[in-house]
Amino acid sequence: MIASSNDPYADIHYSQLCADAWGSSLVNIGERGHINAASGLSDWPQGRAWLKELIAMSMSAS
Repeated sequence: MIASSNDPYADIHYSQLCADAWGSSLVNIGERGHINAASGLSDWPQGRAWLKELIAMSMSAS
């Protein structure tokens, strides 16, 4: 799970609780607000890399 430490919809503590409940790890990307098009992340190459990693993991688990 990828989360921002200052997301107005889910603070980092809540994000960690969700990640734990789902059996996921949490990547804290710092103070980026809510992760969406308005966050200023633009094309966000690191986000694309994490998505590709997740897809590869799901393909190898099948």
